[in-house]
Amino acid sequence: MSLSTKAGTVHPTSLNSFNSNHSLYDKVRPDFHKEFVAKFLVDLGLVKSDGSYDTDKKVLELAAGTGKFTKNIVSLGWSRNDNLKIVEPSSGMLESFSKNFPDADARLGSSYDLPLEDDSVDAVIIAQGFHWFADKDSLKEIRRVLKPTGKLGMIWNFDSTENNGSLKRSKIDLKLTEEELKQKEGWEKIAYLSQSKDQGVPQYRKGLWRDAFEDQNFFDSDAAINEFQHKIYPFDKTIVYDYWLSRSYITSLPDDEKAKLKKQIEDTIESLPDYSYADKDKKFLTQFLGSEYYVVSPIK
Repeated sequence: MSLSTKAGTVHPTSLNSFNSNHSLYDKVRPDFHKEFVAKFLVDLGLVKSDGSYDTDKKVLELAAGTGKFTKNIVSLGWSRNDNLKIVEPSSGMLESFSKNFPDADARLGSSYDLPLEDDSVDAVIIAQGFHWFADKDSLKEIRRVLKPTGKLGMIWNFDSTENNGSLKRSKIDLKLTEEELKQKEGWEKIAYLSQSKDQGVPQYRKGLWRDAFEDQNFFDSDAAINEFQHKIYPFDKTIVYDYWLSRSYITSLPDDEKAKLKKQIEDTIESLPDYSYADKDKKFLTQFLGSEYYVVSPIK
C-alpha cells in the first residue's frame, strides 16, 4: 500500500525546459563511465560477493530522463518490469525514454508522490537530477519506498572544477596532473560562459543539494559514501553549443540571449591554443568530464 507524502512540487524550469529539449538532451549529453558505474553499483549493494550483479534486487530509477544512466543497468540485467521501475517527472523526457526503452515500466511521477508501495525497492538511483528536488520532503518519500536495508544513490557528471561547489564541500582532491590542468583550460572557459546563465535555478555544481541531508532523520549522511573520478575526452567542437543548450537554464533563455551565448562560445573556441584541442586538425576539443556519486542508507 502506498502512503505517499504528496508534498512539494516539481521545479517549473526543469519541467518546462526538459519537456521541450528532451531530444537534444538525449543526443548530446555524455554517458557515464562504465568503471565508475560499476563502483557505484557495488556501494549500492547491487553486486554479490562473487562479483556478479544481484538482478533479483528491485531498483527504482527516479528522474531517469531519456535513459542515459538506465542503459548501464539494463545491460547488466535490470531489464525486467519486476526488478526495474522508472519514475520521471517530465512528460517530454518520458517520451524519449519510452522510445529508447519501449518495454520498461516507466511512469510519470515525482519525488514527492512516488507510485510505489512502502518498503518495496532495494535501491533508488537518481542520475543527474537530485539537485532539482533536493529537500526533506523528497527524502521522506524516497525513504518510504526503500526497504530498511536499501540504499539511495545519486550520480552526476560535471564539467568544471573551478565552479564546483559540490566538489569544494566534499573536500576531496581530484589530484589533477599538470597536463590535465592544461588540457581543461579551454573547456573551463566555455563552462564559465554557460554556467553564468544558471542564476536562480538549482544546479548540481552549486553543491546546495548537500543541504538536504542536514538536520533530517531519514538517511545516515554521516556514513555516506562519496566518490569522484575524472577523464579527458575528445569533444566535437561543432556541437559544443548544442551541448550547453541542452541545459534547462539555457533552453529557457530568450532567443537573442541564446544567439549571444552561441557567438561567445564559438569565438572562445576559435581563440583556444593548440593544447585545448585533442587533434591536429582542431576538430575536437579536450573536454574535462568529472563524475561524482553519493550513497546513503536509511536510518534504522
